Amino acid sequence: MNRKWSMLLTIIAAVSLTFAACKKDKGGESCTDGILNQNEEEVDCGGPCSPCATPAMSALIDGTSWSAVDTFYLNKTSSSGFTSYQLKGLSGSKAVEFFFIFTDGVDSLKENVVYKDSPTTSGFTFVNVRMIDGSTIYNNLVGTVELTFTRIAYGRATGTFKFTGSGGGATHSITNGTFTRIKING
Repeated sequence: MNRKWSMLLTIIAAVSLTFAACKKDKGGESCTDGILNQNEEEVDCGGPCSPCATPAMSALIDGTSWSAVDTFYLNKTSSSGFTSYQLKGLSGSKAVEFFFIFTDGVDSLKENVVYKDSPTTSGFTFVNVRMIDGSTIYNNLVGTVELTFTRIAYGRATGTFKFTGSGGGATHSITNGTFTRIKING
């Protein structure tokens, strides 16, 4: 009788190991599988995984370090074949805003495209760059703008921005501009 029980336990153990191996071969859910699953907020972060990066926006404005701590977002509006966006960051009394529009009917941003205010990006136009410093508003700044979206997913955007130009009787520069996981509205 002991031999029968021993044989039965061996079969049960073999079947259990086979099922465990099959489950493992399917990959199982993990925080490194490159798949949005298991209640993750984004792929492999949030939920049961490590927290996703905190949304942020920062730059050097005229050589001074700046971080948006009050408000930062990307608003999208579509109308009559045009899609316009407003990228804004606000910290206390300082703000940076980029207004841009797609005139060729494109209604979504693309990753890893450098959007410039030049003829090289067809169907794309910067409408306005505005900086606010306390009660001084530098509106309709004229110069060179570059904006790159390195990731657009799950209603959030990550990328870089820079500007060099003039307005309001002064020359201005925004360098090392980054935005991380900012919310896309619209």
